[in-house]
Amino acid sequence: YGAGRAAKPGTSNHGWGIAIDMYWGVRTDMFKDTSKRPSGYKHPNYVWFLNNGYKYGWYNPTNLRDDSGTDEWWHWEYHPEYKNKNPLLMQNVTK
Repeated sequence: YGAGRAAKPGTSNHGWGIAIDMYWGVRTDMFKDTSKRPSGYKHPNYVWFLNNGYKYGWYNPTNLRDDSGTDEWWHWEYHPEYKNKNPLLMQNVTK
């Protein structure tokens, strides 16, 4: 992202390989007005990951889910200690 937009090395879950941002063809970067940008929450890949990713330890943290205020459907984290725990039943999956 360039200076000022990316996390400093060693401070991001992405850099440690336990977080990924997924792109499923939903362009959000061209919408400065976030109220008009398309949502990925109804995308078939998001729905599949939400319903199945936890079986492999992958979660979209609850504080990033739809209507959370942050809304980052593309951000997924790997938490093997939560493997097979349904995220829809968990209050918060973050560290």
